[in-house]
Amino acid sequence: MDTRDRAAVEPAYETALLRELELITDAIPADDLSIRWDTAVEFGMIPDLCGWFLDLLTRVGDAVPSDVELGYHLCHGDSGHEHFVEPKDTSHPVAVANALAARLSRPLGWLHLPVPPGRTDVEYFEPLRTLALPPATELYLGLIHSTDGAAGATGRITAALSAVDSSGVATECGFGHRAPATVPALLALHAVVADL
Repeated sequence: MDTRDRAAVEPAYETALLRELELITDAIPADDLSIRWDTAVEFGMIPDLCGWFLDLLTRVGDAVPSDVELGYHLCHGDSGHEHFVEPKDTSHPVAVANALAARLSRPLGWLHLPVPPGRTDVEYFEPLRTLALPPATELYLGLIHSTDGAAGATGRITAALSAVDSSGVATECGFGHRAPATVPALLALHAVVADL
């Protein structure tokens, strides 16, 4: 995206995001709500727009009322189950996560980082050693894939534990791109992997 186009569109985009946030937080009690900011498109623009990207993520995060749980899905996109940018390792999401943790003026509840299916190598997870999250912030690794089930997740968990002591588990990119009929089996797979 041309920076002139971004400068023209960004204010309206952010205003719309914050208006939607206000509608949601007015309608749903804080105890029943968790706001997740999803970064799939923006990660496709890194590193050129990194400063803009962090500023926007910080502003929309700080706009979430402090009594509402806040999380970020630091994704690389999912278009036809393909990333916009194939990550070489976790260094970009770790850099963004550390910046957000340092910049936010409100609590950060959780972070979700994707793990591509083939990444059972410790090198992919090595940058997680530098993750500097507040003690109350939960880390979720999106290492569950229906294509290789519990066996594949086990390999990714083993590699991840070379860099982090523990984390929650999830799918790489949520449930939104899936046929409804596949969801029960995927939930069952979550239960199996969580027990690992």
